[in-house]
Amino acid sequence: MQFTHEAPFSTQPYESVFGRTPRFGAEDNFLRMNKEVLNYPVLYADPKLLGIFEKLAEETKERLIQGNAFSDQVFQWMMKCMPAYFPTLQQTADYFNMSTRTL
Repeated sequence: MQFTHEAPFSTQPYESVFGRTPRFGAEDNFLRMNKEVLNYPVLYADPKLLGIFEKLAEETKERLIQGNAFSDQVFQWMMKCMPAYFPTLQQTADYFNMSTRTL
């Protein structure tokens, strides 16, 4: 596992959750785990919270669809990349010559 951000003052929270210290200051973010993890039950599922998040996602989707020229450009570029690969946030930002935060 690795993260692009610099190491925090204390890595103990990472160690307690992941059982090891990740690499910090990497070029890309990634977290690798066994595929069996996908079968674990969700311990703290909250249907009410899910409804709120689904509504926010739908509202965000609608805003993106409604004529934002830049988001249209990003969408078109991503569609050109697929199915060969799904571009990362960093690759997309690089393509549009901006930081990931700005994107």
